[in-house]
Amino acid sequence: MLMPQTPFSLANRFLEGRGGDLVEALRTWKVWIPPKGASQGLQQGGMFVFEGRRAVFEHRDQGTGAFANLNKVLEAAAVPEGSSCDSGKA
Repeated sequence: MLMPQTPFSLANRFLEGRGGDLVEALRTWKVWIPPKGASQGLQQGGMFVFEGRRAVFEHRDQGTGAFANLNKVLEAAAVPEGSSCDSGKA
């Protein structure tokens, strides 16, 4: 079942001026693997931060484009504000 958050999150992305990359990707996108049944096409993602075995942050995407707030994720992971997570290694 399509979640109502999906169209709203996509609309917000464009209203906030963050839709250009999606438009660019869709210009060359071709469907090549159809979902295996209705449930596969409706899978959502999420993000978790663990301290040992304990989850200190949980986010379950409610729809396409409904991502976790990155600042909250970094805060939960105890990454100092303004620091770079890039190790410089490819």
